[in-house]
Amino acid sequence: MDIKEFKKLCYSDNKPRSDKREIFNCRNSVYLINEIPVDILFIGSSNTERFEIYPYFNKYGTVVNRGIGGEATKSLLERFDLDVIALKPKVCVIQEGCNNTAELWRTEHAGKPVTEEMVNKVLCDFKSDMTEMVKRLKENGIITVLGSVFPIGVKDVRNAVILEENKIIKNLCEEYGAIFVDYYSALVSDDGITMQDLSVGDDLHLHALGYNKVANCLYPVFDKIFGKK
Repeated sequence: MDIKEFKKLCYSDNKPRSDKREIFNCRNSVYLINEIPVDILFIGSSNTERFEIYPYFNKYGTVVNRGIGGEATKSLLERFDLDVIALKPKVCVIQEGCNNTAELWRTEHAGKPVTEEMVNKVLCDFKSDMTEMVKRLKENGIITVLGSVFPIGVKDVRNAVILEENKIIKNLCEEYGAIFVDYYSALVSDDGITMQDLSVGDDLHLHALGYNKVANCLYPVFDKIFGKK
């Protein structure tokens, strides 16, 4: 995607505008105009947005973070061409899925029943969106790394759904030749369901010790891709 095509996609009248979109448009343009190669691009929601990736991964080259808090896979897919494909990274790391379960949590929290139909729709939409992103990466020759959905720090309807999402992610990796990274096992407590004491206090978002564990999951993958020892 050249800069003219990029600008057309960014600024056409029918495109939604947001503060984050404007920021990413400006940042992405720097790479496009100056033809700066991107080695690793991270995309996802809040745990990606909060991940200070440069100190962990700068030894591998140019690393870019395109996380936006609050997103589920639908909105991630909507901006995928602008924030990933246009930059042509060598490697794309996707970590997404917890926000897809938010409506189930709200339903349960309101004291209403969470039906099998509701759960199946969440999983179906998740699989469809993730599959489309993986296909686009493969078509563009971008190495795909799919990280499992993190465990959360409480027991509720989301726990079982996250496990099913992780099965979907692992199956996609096997089907499309992507690399699966098992963050879940590194972050889960001894009960096999809830997160270790690694959140900032909200049972969802990691603090630095949690990110250290995530980075340790990724180092062997990047070492192999970039020939580091």
